[in-house]
Amino acid sequence: MSVPRYTPGVLAFYRGKEHHSTAVQFRLYPSTADGPGYVRMDITNGPSQFHYDWSQKIAMKLSTIELAAIGRQQQAPVIFTRENPSNDPAAAPKTKRFALKPAPRGGAFLDVTETVNGQKREHSFPLNDDELLLLKHLALAALPITLGWTADLCVKAPEREAV
Repeated sequence: MSVPRYTPGVLAFYRGKEHHSTAVQFRLYPSTADGPGYVRMDITNGPSQFHYDWSQKIAMKLSTIELAAIGRQQQAPVIFTRENPSNDPAAAPKTKRFALKPAPRGGAFLDVTETVNGQKREHSFPLNDDELLLLKHLALAALPITLGWTADLCVKAPEREAV
């Protein structure tokens, strides 16, 4: 069973079974003068029902292009792969992979994998049709905020030059 919880700027799904749990959170970070906005996704598993090990989470920043791809996802999978996302040359080699794949009976599977120094960690979350619809709509709704096109900018009429 999935239990969505409401926190402004966050879409979260929690699923728990007797011996296994999975949680996924999407948090919106709007555009600022310092840089573009993004959505941060955190996903983790847990050892028992509704207990999650956040020390084993995988975190990814989803860009505006990736949000658009999630919003338009239909029958084909949406897959992003990032290699060495850090600019630090001394950092360990790291690869992150995000995959949103349609499920045979509706909904989708969200699979996220992180490989650091050859050690692989992966988490998977099955989304039902309604959860997938929420994720798609919220990804599209986040686009204007991550691009800096807030309601204030869109509503104000531009000043006109005197002729």
